[in-house]
Amino acid sequence: MTISRASRLSLAVSLASLVSVGLASNANADAPLPSGAHPRIWIDPSTTATMKANLASTSSAASSVVAGCQSILAKASEMQQAGIEGYNWAYSSATCALAYRLTGDATYAAPAVTLFKAMLNDYQTIGDGLGGDAVVQTDTGYGMRFYGAYSALMYDWLHDAPGVDTTLLAAARERFAAWVTWYDASGYMKAMPGSNYHAGYVFAKTLIAIAEAGEGGNDAYWNQVIDTLFTQDVIGNGLAPKGNLAGGDWPEGWEYGPMSIMEYALAARALAEQGQTFPALTPWLDSLPMRAAYGLNPSQNAQYVGGDLDDTTVDAPLDPRVLIATIAGPGSAQGAAWAQSLKSTAFTAADMCPVYDALAEARAAAPTSYTASNPALSYFAPGTRNFYARSSWSPSATWTVFTSAPRLGPDHQHLDDSSFVIEHGADALIVDPSPYGSLSTLTGNGITANSNSVEQEYQPSQGPYGSGDMAFTKATSDGVAAARAELEAAFGGGGSTSDVPLARRDWTFLPEGEVVTIDRVTTGDPTRNGMMRFRSLATLTQSGSTFSGTVGNSQVVIHPVALSAGTPSVDTPSVGDCWTSSDYGVCAVARYPVTEYALTLPGPSATAVHVIDALAIGEAAATAVSLSDTSIDPAGSDNTAVLGAAVTRSGSQTYVVASATGVSGSTMTYGVPGGTSARHVVFDAPADANRNSTVTATVTDGRCHVQVTAGGTLQGSPLIFTMSSAADGCSVGSVATAPSPTGPGSPSADAGALSAGDAGSNAGAGTPGGTGGGGSGGGALPPVTGEPPGVSCQFAPSHVGETWRSLLVLMAGAWALTRARRRGDSQPREGRDSAI
Repeated sequence: MTISRASRLSLAVSLASLVSVGLASNANADAPLPSGAHPRIWIDPSTTATMKANLASTSSAASSVVAGCQSILAKASEMQQAGIEGYNWAYSSATCALAYRLTGDATYAAPAVTLFKAMLNDYQTIGDGLGGDAVVQTDTGYGMRFYGAYSALMYDWLHDAPGVDTTLLAAARERFAAWVTWYDASGYMKAMPGSNYHAGYVFAKTLIAIAEAGEGGNDAYWNQVIDTLFTQDVIGNGLAPKGNLAGGDWPEGWEYGPMSIMEYALAARALAEQGQTFPALTPWLDSLPMRAAYGLNPSQNAQYVGGDLDDTTVDAPLDPRVLIATIAGPGSAQGAAWAQSLKSTAFTAADMCPVYDALAEARAAAPTSYTASNPALSYFAPGTRNFYARSSWSPSATWTVFTSAPRLGPDHQHLDDSSFVIEHGADALIVDPSPYGSLSTLTGNGITANSNSVEQEYQPSQGPYGSGDMAFTKATSDGVAAARAELEAAFGGGGSTSDVPLARRDWTFLPEGEVVTIDRVTTGDPTRNGMMRFRSLATLTQSGSTFSGTVGNSQVVIHPVALSAGTPSVDTPSVGDCWTSSDYGVCAVARYPVTEYALTLPGPSATAVHVIDALAIGEAAATAVSLSDTSIDPAGSDNTAVLGAAVTRSGSQTYVVASATGVSGSTMTYGVPGGTSARHVVFDAPADANRNSTVTATVTDGRCHVQVTAGGTLQGSPLIFTMSSAADGCSVGSVATAPSPTGPGSPSADAGALSAGDAGSNAGAGTPGGTGGGGSGGGALPPVTGEPPGVSCQFAPSHVGETWRSLLVLMAGAWALTRARRRGDSQPREGRDSAI
């Protein structure tokens, strides 16, 4: 049965209200209201004293605050304009208000007071009178994070400043009431942790609750912030073991992550200053610099995009706010030290609002390199299901990211289950050039299929309600990283059952510099195909059976090792965006020039095995052949039940193996040449309930004949082991999993273990090199891409229990699908120009 969008929305709204009632916590209902003198927020006497001392250095962030306000005074005409939804007034007011608090000079208070009044009454230009009660309602509440939050900050920081009187403060409290009342009733994603709207609302309501407490405002806001926004939303949902915040990553990517992360962190700091602490936030804040380290490209000058990016660069810029969150927020001393190290070596740009750099500086965290003491080369973020891996920490390393997640939120997450990128040193080889707002799988590197269960305007891409997932991940001490994207459900959701019985990518990264993909798509219909592509900055050309090209000092070589059918082609997609058509799923453009290797795999059942080399120019490519090649199976009888690749590179031999049917039988057998020792990576290995297997091998005619059965001591998902040469008896050796360092106070590596029904994975929440993750993802959300990027940020909803989460997802999804179809209307897009 297909449920109409209107019915989905009505049902979800009703049930979501029950969820809210059922999960509301009164654990802190008797928390004492903030009281006492102002300022109450962030600049307590100790912090203020440290900042004042830092003014002695002209290169300090504190000095930049004063210099910033001097610049504002010198360019008064620029102060007239609010910027997108008020961000210029917000940052400029904060800069001058802090300059006043540090120097006592009323000259700096004057522009802050002017902007305080403007945020309360105006919209785009000082004196236009177009703001007031309705100012935060534009763009479905986007401006709440600026008008609401920074007006509250000015209420606190300028409470006794020249030009601020009881009449102005009373007017501000009335405005706060109007803004919060509207947002509580109608604000976009007001109960959805992990969205930039929710983060902005948490930030605003927290600062309002503290600033006006006990002074004639709405004192109920205080407990609402503690019990609902933090205890229920951020902690209970966002930081659940598979919650979208777990691991410190961001579902909508790193154009949107930094600001919202900082908003959550600094709201939490403000609460802690009033005696309300949340211990669960500390390990999360410590995971932010951990993930940031793994998210850096080898050159450490940019990071994985992970969602929308309104730019033509391959990788996302490095925004220091993700580290300021840990340093200035309630991160541990160790987490702050890691963050400070990254902030001083890679994330060196000054924040657009110097107030935040000054807050971080005041902590005086001594930098400590995370990677120097944590050598693991991979990191799995169980919230976003992003799996980061690299061959080393050298600038010449090969670095890759594999992603496959359910729909985690309505905005900025692409329909890209099973997509990945590869960079070699300074050169991006396999890239995701998806335009901002893409609703098409064809703009990235994921696999897709012709599916009638996907709404027509999204065909032939994955569906907007999809709930594919990362079934498991694994990393070993010798640098192998392997994972499975399970995406049948990416073609269902929203009231529809997927008509794609099997859609799977088994993905392996080898430390020599190869990525091996084993793709399976079963549609059950010869007229319905599977599709895949690899997009590259290289100009790809075909030579024999391989496709290759160069980028900078590197080259990429694509080996189509085994194809069930179909002929690869090289195409040059147009550069553009996907906004102009309602047929979202057919969009195949790019946001910067690329060429692509494209392949259509005819149904009803399709398989493809590829090996992709990341090499220095002049370096010999790997030898990569199918397991059925005569060089591997000369008699053509050993490997009929398996598929995969034999990869030889730099003297290392690896066999990546999977069941030909995609099903784990009671026994798996295959044979390989026994001339050398080899590494084996085996998907679909027979295993017991603990994912354990036994591997035996016999020597026949100089070959190793391998048999895998369930039970034993080798743990799978996937099974990774070594095997000696036939001369040494084809003996089997275990390979240790990679160490999984965790942040201080973090859960252990297995703390995020999935249940027995969750595909048998055991990833720790945000632990580098941890295995597992994935499992059932719950419901699905169509993307919305109408919010301005740049200063905006996001999370995504997390677990309120899988059933309840699905209902919340449907609620947001029904609305978001309508908004997505307004793409390209009058929604503003945030600029990156400085606020001062």
